[in-house]
Amino acid sequence: MEKIKSYYKKNKGKSLLIGLFIVIVSLILINNLVKPAYPDVYVPRPVEGNADAKVTLTEFSDYECPACKVAYFDVQRLLDEYSDDIKIEYKHLPLRSIHPYAQKAAEAAECANDQGKFWEYTDLLFKNSPELSKTHLKVYAEETGLNKSFEACLESGSKEKVVETDFREALRLGIQGTPTFFVNGEQMTYVNGMTRYDILKKMIEDELSSS
Repeated sequence: MEKIKSYYKKNKGKSLLIGLFIVIVSLILINNLVKPAYPDVYVPRPVEGNADAKVTLTEFSDYECPACKVAYFDVQRLLDEYSDDIKIEYKHLPLRSIHPYAQKAAEAAECANDQGKFWEYTDLLFKNSPELSKTHLKVYAEETGLNKSFEACLESGSKEKVVETDFREALRLGIQGTPTFFVNGEQMTYVNGMTRYDILKKMIEDELSSS
């Protein structure tokens, strides 16, 4: 009996660790099993404006970034003025370390893209930012008229790789923050005494005059 008690005491710690390991593995498996299924579909990235335009305005942005919210509406103003002459590309650069909702908001926008409503959904994200919790994202989906597959897409995490692709592109380009703009591949730099809108407008005009 004493030998049995001694053996139990020596191995009690090991037994607890094994038990804890089993619990952790079980939770991971359960979490993966309960994720809703969503097809791994490829939908082309959307552009706004004239898809055949010679001038491309590319924005790397974060839905939770206050400066990006202001910049987005600058871009919409430019689009109104140059609707036939430019196309807009939006790329994701969620600043995850300071914006806890940015990553999932970007994924949600890509889920909306699967239903052809990327820009409508993006409008709502920026209008309502920083209210971007998962609950809010689902409400905005309803307001945009997205069907129930949106929630399955969001919960599945299937759009993580799309967002990550943009994120890694930003790193390769040496982008330090958001928003960051390019006009036909040339990065916008700030000029003293000029607003972001005025700088982008001049860059667009220069490209149009040289084409």
